[in-house]
Amino acid sequence: MRSAFSTPRARFLAVCPALLLFASPAAARGKAREEQTGCMRIVSRDEALAATLRSDAFRDLRDPVAVRVSGLQSLPEDDVWQLVGGRPAAPLSRDEAVALLARLQSTGLFSGIALSLDDGPTLNLELTENLRVRAVRLRGLSEFRSEDVLDRLLEIPSSWEVERSRRDIRAAEPTECAAALPPRDLLARAENGDVSPGILWKGLRGALDRVVRYLRGRGYPLARLEGSLSPSGILQLDIDEGRLSGVEVRGLDAGLARDIVAELHLDRGDIFSTGELSSALERVERRWPFIRADRRGRRRASAPDLRIDALPDGGAEFRSDPQQKSYVPDEDDDEEVPPRRRKDRERWSGGSWYGFEGDKLIVYLRPERKRSDAQWVELLRHTPVTGFAPGVAATATFYDPKDRVHLMVDAAVNLNTRRPSRTQTTGTFLQRFGAHELTDVLLGTRLRIPALDVAEVGVQIHALTDTNDRWRISAIDSYLYSALINRADREYYRRTGYAAILTTHLLEMLTLGAEYRRDQYDPLAAPPRVWTIFNKDDPRYGSAPVDRGEMGSVVLRAEYRSEKVPLHRVGSMWRNSETSLLPLQPGMVGVRSLNTVEIADRSLGGIFDFTKLVTDSFVVVDTDPSGSVTLRVRGAFGRGLPLQKQEGLGGWGALRGYDFKEFRGDASFLATLQRDWNHFGVFFDVGSVRQRSDWIDPKTSLGASFSFADGSTRMEAAWRLDGRARLLPDFRILFAVPL
Repeated sequence: MRSAFSTPRARFLAVCPALLLFASPAAARGKAREEQTGCMRIVSRDEALAATLRSDAFRDLRDPVAVRVSGLQSLPEDDVWQLVGGRPAAPLSRDEAVALLARLQSTGLFSGIALSLDDGPTLNLELTENLRVRAVRLRGLSEFRSEDVLDRLLEIPSSWEVERSRRDIRAAEPTECAAALPPRDLLARAENGDVSPGILWKGLRGALDRVVRYLRGRGYPLARLEGSLSPSGILQLDIDEGRLSGVEVRGLDAGLARDIVAELHLDRGDIFSTGELSSALERVERRWPFIRADRRGRRRASAPDLRIDALPDGGAEFRSDPQQKSYVPDEDDDEEVPPRRRKDRERWSGGSWYGFEGDKLIVYLRPERKRSDAQWVELLRHTPVTGFAPGVAATATFYDPKDRVHLMVDAAVNLNTRRPSRTQTTGTFLQRFGAHELTDVLLGTRLRIPALDVAEVGVQIHALTDTNDRWRISAIDSYLYSALINRADREYYRRTGYAAILTTHLLEMLTLGAEYRRDQYDPLAAPPRVWTIFNKDDPRYGSAPVDRGEMGSVVLRAEYRSEKVPLHRVGSMWRNSETSLLPLQPGMVGVRSLNTVEIADRSLGGIFDFTKLVTDSFVVVDTDPSGSVTLRVRGAFGRGLPLQKQEGLGGWGALRGYDFKEFRGDASFLATLQRDWNHFGVFFDVGSVRQRSDWIDPKTSLGASFSFADGSTRMEAAWRLDGRARLLPDFRILFAVPL
């Protein structure tokens, strides 16, 4: 017969009780050692007391001891014993004595605990009570409320914390050092802005440290305290929130550093706050995009030195000095430091990029040498004349650390999957270059000269599948709707040529520019059955009507934005007389206006003679915290326009609710009135075009919208209001909204 303990499972079950029997005492001993280590850590916060505990007399303590307390003034001895869990009964072991000392220290009632041993042995504890406060007088505050500072100065445990402490003390073993929090009525405290007299919890140093931490935590590292506590309990506290004696920028060219100091708007005598400095850094990076905060190897400022002097009459005087030191790079601040170590070091130091020499602010900045910005939306490019045409457009900027001249290099390429290149061995260079319809190419270089307010001066060469309809709908919306439903709301042609560019930007509000263009225009027939998800066999448009030929023209530009735009954000590789060179800023309030005139003449090259004026203005007014009203007026007028420069209204962004370019002519007028709330909005469009010298009757539409993602994405429904009106509206979801 097999034994009952022959299987592995049976043997394991038999051994478990024995393991538990031996493990429990070991676990208990480990917990006791851990508890004593924690008690010693609490007691060691008092250096004198810790030295006594490390002395040979206390270390060799073996015999049972009694405890005697002295030095109490206002606190009854019985109340003190009750607070720490009761008067200890002899004999008292060494571990119990350490736990008792830790409990007394955790009360926050005593500024000192002196320990000595008598024969017997008897443990003598001389307790020095913290000073009492009956009134507080605050002076010097301008950035803070007196009530907030008073709350930190007279901070005390909450009622819930006191009650939990009592429960823990009752349940604790004699060798455990549970926190012994005193009753709130013993302590000086702030109640509804008034001071209730009592003992200053954790003493004068603890109270002042709480105030300093509060001021520094709110971003005032230069704050300092000065004052006194009288024997009668009147605490006089003068707070200097910290004023600058000067500002210096390091790490940059001296001339640029002076300009940045002026942009910081932190002057001598100003109260310094880190919040204002962070806002100032944002302004600097907005104006100088190549400037970065230098967080390498910096250290946070040390805590202010708090000096408290006892007075002969029993009071005290105190004063704090920041004692800030200039930050210096660490000895290991180089590229060889492992990334993980650099990350840990920055976490320890907070990645500080500023410091102080006395009250002088030192700001550490560094210049960035280059940056590359890619337009990844070109990866999604889809048009009715090319099908999918994935590509990328990017601008590489090479910065001058002295902010004199910055170089920008533009490059874009797209692969037109449904347009094979044409074979053309004769004709002009531009005709031969444009025949490579398989690819779109743009190469250019521009210079930015901040001292002359020149946003861009440069040249480019291009062979593009281009459109005059960029003002109607964004690239991402056009590409998506072209691929989804074969409705791109854009017509395309081939434009091949080169351009010379000059754009200035004055006072960050007025943009003036001129551009010489020499282009070869060719039509692009839409290939059959371009892939789309819906309407594959219903291509209503896509190929723009074009007068073929070479065109030399000059484009003059004047733009205004009431909201300032920094110089480095002005300009684009995409040159179009219908669209702005300034970035679209959703939610912008104010005025923005685009005005261009394009003049083509045979003396400029090519075969065309025409003039076209475009003006497109927006006025956005906040009506309340949750809404705005937008008025848009656009007009385009021309003389002798070729087909590719003709106007057309209808479609999204240009008389919503009507078919794309349903009305065509050599001039157009469009107005929109739109009312937006948090998410919902309504709009009204009206427009007309001039056909053979006569304007057609105005066409109107009405619509509603629902927006989200801070208004940058919108669902719109529009109804036309002419004789072809219908119940169901036209509907679109737009991911980039021009209004």
